Amino acid sequence: MPVPELLMKPELWYRPSHLIRRVFRRLPPGNPELLLPLPWGLPLRARARENIGKQVYAFGVFELPVCETIARLVDPGDHTWDVGANIGHMTSLLAVRAGRTGMVYAFEPHPDVHPQLMANVQAWSSIPNLAPIRVQNLALSNQSGSATLFDAPDTSINCGLGSLVEHEGMTRRLSIQTQRLDDLLDPAQSIQFLKLDVEGGEISVLEGARRTLAEGRIRDLIFEDHQDGDSPTARFLAAHGYHLFHIGVQLRAPWIGSDRSTRPPLRPWDSPNRLATRDPERVMARMQPRGWNCLRRAVA
Repeated sequence: MPVPELLMKPELWYRPSHLIRRVFRRLPPGNPELLLPLPWGLPLRARARENIGKQVYAFGVFELPVCETIARLVDPGDHTWDVGANIGHMTSLLAVRAGRTGMVYAFEPHPDVHPQLMANVQAWSSIPNLAPIRVQNLALSNQSGSATLFDAPDTSINCGLGSLVEHEGMTRRLSIQTQRLDDLLDPAQSIQFLKLDVEGGEISVLEGARRTLAEGRIRDLIFEDHQDGDSPTARFLAAHGYHLFHIGVQLRAPWIGSDRSTRPPLRPWDSPNRLATRDPERVMARMQPRGWNCLRRAVA
């Protein structure tokens, strides 16, 4: 393994026990369902060669920059939403960080993935001090009703590609239910942290949250953004008063920067994500210290 590549894997440097286990075990043949331990102490049931399961098996965690952002910005008692929850990897960390006085809403519309999410959530139900998790079998959008979810014909390697936006190769069509965030969120409530990963449908979700965004009732929002610099999603959030950051990976700490012309340091397996916030000073103070909070065990 080249030294530069090894140095870009804090998941292994900060968790040597996982590195040792990785050296002495091999991925089982086929694509079996495995029960994988997450760094913060919860188990995750995932397929061995599906995107999330494969990364958790190899590194112990999926999407390290996103996980670290959650670990640093979500406080006990926070009201959090996981939009595009997939099998629940990020949902589990939100529940740990928000604690028993907090709340997690997890949205997953895919009819094949939703049961996997439910199975993981039910497996965590006996673990104390987690935030209650309410799973919603629907997609957030700019209108309430029904819609078509476009997906790949084979989801055995990546079950998280389903989208309300039709992409090349997405030949499978599934009927799902949709809701507007503005219609779901109680007018007296706010969301302290929202994770948004909907494979190109981000603008639709945000359009359905115009009132909530305009009123400043979402503090922090992290979203996948494959367009460098001035993307439509970033422009939409900036127009609603949000400060935008890129997030990335360094060995000793997460990388964060607000210059849209600067590319964040990412590994080939990391997705590009950006953070929108109403409180940039809080974000900078939380994100700058060294270390990786998400790689520490938080559940006994």
